[in-house]
Amino acid sequence: MLLVSDTFRYDLFHGRFHVKNHVKAKLNSLERFCSDAVEFTKAYHASFPTVPNRADLLTGRFTFTYYDWSPMPRDWITLPILLKRSGYTCMMVADTPHILKDGYYFDRGFDGWSWIRGQENDRYRTSPLDVKLPCSPWKLRSIETTVQHIRNNYYRRSEEDWIPAKTAL
Repeated sequence: MLLVSDTFRYDLFHGRFHVKNHVKAKLNSLERFCSDAVEFTKAYHASFPTVPNRADLLTGRFTFTYYDWSPMPRDWITLPILLKRSGYTCMMVADTPHILKDGYYFDRGFDGWSWIRGQENDRYRTSPLDVKLPCSPWKLRSIETTVQHIRNNYYRRSEEDWIPAKTAL
């Protein structure tokens, strides 16, 4: 399993992260996963933005200096294509709408995929209509994206309701 997240930090694991005084983050499922996995502690990625980063990971290329936030070229060979040729079944579970856009081709080589809805500007929910912004509008990159993200996550009640938890289950 290859697990990719834009928001994991090295200090989240092994009891190092404190949510607040005397309260540590509980990542039981991920800690179990790490105990059976190879953990790279000095790995560096070639690009940070979501789409170029996924292109790097799926193709083994360093793309960011010449490849922007755009569809993956159709002639690029991806890791799932190579794994499939070796007899593996590949499944993608993703929560980002960017790589699942029609014509972006990031699903190429996967036998199936599942989209966990609700990240960013995914028009997943339409309520509540009146959304209170978390800060002054001038501090936001996009008011519309923030409003949609708040709507998409408005009904969560427990940790399991959050999009990353649904993606990693």
